[in-house]
Amino acid sequence: MTAPAGHGKTEVIAASVAAHPELRFLVLTHTNAGVAAIRRRLSRFGVTSNARVETLSSLALRLVRAFPTGIGWAEDPKSINHKKALVSAQVVLGRPTVLTAFSSSYDRIIIDEYQDCTGRQHNLVCRLASTTTTVVLGDPLQAIFNIDRSDPLVNWDEVTGRFPVRGHLHTPHRWSSTTPALGRWLRDIRDPLELGLIPVRLDSDVVTIYNLERPPSQGSLVSLIAPGESTVIIAGNSATPMTISNIAKAHASRGVYEHETVDQHAALKVADQLTSATSDARRVLDLLEFLKNAATGIGKIQGCSSILKNLEADGSVGRSKAPLAHAVTEFLASPTPMNLDSVLCVCRFDSDVYAYKRTQLSLLSRGLKQSGADWQLLPETLRSLIDQTSHSKRPQENVREVGSTLRVKGLEYDHVILVDPKSIPSVQHLYVALSRATRRITIALGPGETLGRLIS
Repeated sequence: MTAPAGHGKTEVIAASVAAHPELRFLVLTHTNAGVAAIRRRLSRFGVTSNARVETLSSLALRLVRAFPTGIGWAEDPKSINHKKALVSAQVVLGRPTVLTAFSSSYDRIIIDEYQDCTGRQHNLVCRLASTTTTVVLGDPLQAIFNIDRSDPLVNWDEVTGRFPVRGHLHTPHRWSSTTPALGRWLRDIRDPLELGLIPVRLDSDVVTIYNLERPPSQGSLVSLIAPGESTVIIAGNSATPMTISNIAKAHASRGVYEHETVDQHAALKVADQLTSATSDARRVLDLLEFLKNAATGIGKIQGCSSILKNLEADGSVGRSKAPLAHAVTEFLASPTPMNLDSVLCVCRFDSDVYAYKRTQLSLLSRGLKQSGADWQLLPETLRSLIDQTSHSKRPQENVREVGSTLRVKGLEYDHVILVDPKSIPSVQHLYVALSRATRRITIALGPGETLGRLIS
């Protein structure tokens, strides 16, 4: 089934499962955020027991963990090799007894966001579909996760060759109660985009073009961010993470923050640094350096400059009586992860500090708290928290985020502000960016910038 953005795909999945309580469903998708969204919708339909929802990567891991013999599977708990798990899972399903046992567990398989399946994932699904009735839903115009050159996305013609098309969703439900005209326009531009008839023409009734006096990285989007609505600023070039951070940093005082990646490499790196630090003073210095890359105003905290100098010089706090100095002194007297969190909290909640990587700071704070007095617990505790967060993340009201199409795909916002449109790499990325909006779209052009080749 071809299912465009906002046309009720998740609703169809949940309604189908709810309509057949006598059947056992396996519902698969690609991201933890997608899993959470499907589970919420199933719960709304009262589904409690006849559906298992997980990612394709999770399914592959489940298979290789259940049948590790003879496939060369050796798991590193610190870094799971999902590519190897996927290849090994195909080997496992190549065993007739395993495939038969698996098929006896489910009556139907439903796979969401099928346009994001790689060739290897498609092969895995085809093996499952050989014994269990399988339905796939997707939208080739949202196929943007073509990241691994060694395992590219499956061609949509190949998908429809294996799974014949049984229907299309035609009604743009996402916009029916907010901005029907926007929904109709997004529906109407699909055919031109799919046929490569670019540039696609903007509709001035639903899209506003705004000329900036300064680049977005200098805080020039302030006037476009309205109170009382959720807003996402999408950078046209998904390959420039520093652009995203710089825009978030420049607008942090207005409550704007970065939509962070799930892996949280920076938080894990500082956790390892704190665990292996050669001195307690070094732990404080590493923490403050980390904070400078996650929040603005760290240098404005009372006493911060002198504390840094003293810690670098002789490992002491000095004579400062500021709250930060008190927290650092307490930590040096009893250097536990929990006490370092007190230092972190003094910084996070200072009136001059504005965090633009909020999830990162929250995760580290929780990790320090939960590690108590044992530094060796910190890295693994943080990894566990990151995994929990990726499974439970859900949209909030009135968010103000900066991200890319790769980061915010599948989410909805009242207002989309698209910057650097000339750098959008494909019609798929353009459609994903525009279809995140439920109420309005603004295209913000920096000094001398153009709309580029995809829109006019």
